[in-house]
Order: sequence, then structure tokens, then C-alpha cells
Amino acid sequence: MQNEPDPCVRYTALFDTSTRFRSVAYALQPNTVPLCDSHLKRGWYRFLHPVGYEIPEDNPDPHKNPKLNHCGTVHPLWLGGKHPVNDNEVVTHQACMNIFGVMSCIGAGTITVKKCNGYYVYELAPTVGCSMAYCAGILCGSLALLILLKKTHCFIIQ
Repeated sequence: MQNEPDPCVRYTALFDTSTRFRSVAYALQPNTVPLCDSHLKRGWYRFLHPVGYEIPEDNPDPHKNPKLNHCGTVHPLWLGGKHPVNDNEVVTHQACMNIFGVMSCIGAGTITVKKCNGYYVYELAPTVGCSMAYCAGILCGSLALLILLKKTHCFIIQ
């Protein structure tokens, strides 16, 4: 990364109305258009939303990884390894994906992570198709009142 701007300073912030739906705890609701990250430009991103600021890490127990129709999309993606521990440390891992209920860390591309002072930035690439999106966070939350139900579904109360 020499001669390139520091991604801790030069990143695109992801904080919009769709960000809250990226949580592992959010189940895609009927008649909802799934999030699609095929439009993302390759670059460094930082998630900024109270549902969580990190892409979830792969869990050895596949039942604890993002489920089909969660994270606001049909096929969620998550980090196939651990986040860096030390500031300015950079790691690259496979992206993992739940495709039709099968967990796979093959063919979904890679995610590079840099630990900055108190937060992470991610080098993300566009997904290979729609109804695929990166997860971010494990909590329910938004500016509206949310209820956590059965630890797998978030419902927005207007």
C-alpha cells in the first residue's frame, strides 16, 4: 500500500437507510427488495451504523454464520477469518457466502481489512450478482424503535 492514500483516512462511509438491514440479526422481510452490492466500486469502506461496525467473522459452527435471507439480502457475505488485532495491521481473507443454504468461502472473492485507531476499514469488491450483500453488525437497531425477536428477526416499528 505504499504511495497509496491511507485507507484509515480515505474511505467511503457506508451509512444510509439500508445499512441497518445489513445486520446478521435482520431477516429479509416478504415483499422487500434485497440489498445488492454488485454496484459497489472496488475500494475501502467503513460501516457506520449502530447495528455494528464490523463484518462478521467466519464461525467454526456453521449454524452461527449468517443465514440465507439475512443481512437484508438473499445471499449474505462475511469475513472468512479473523480481524487484525493491532493498529495499522492488514489482513486478507476469503469472503464467505451463504448460497442456497450452503456455506462456502470459495468463489466469493476476498476481503482485505485494516485496523485503524478504534475501527476497521474493508477493501470490498462488487459482488458477482444481485441479492448478494456484505453483512455488517450483529445487532438490531435503527433510528426507529426496533424489537429483537427470537434473536434472528428485527422488525421496525414506525
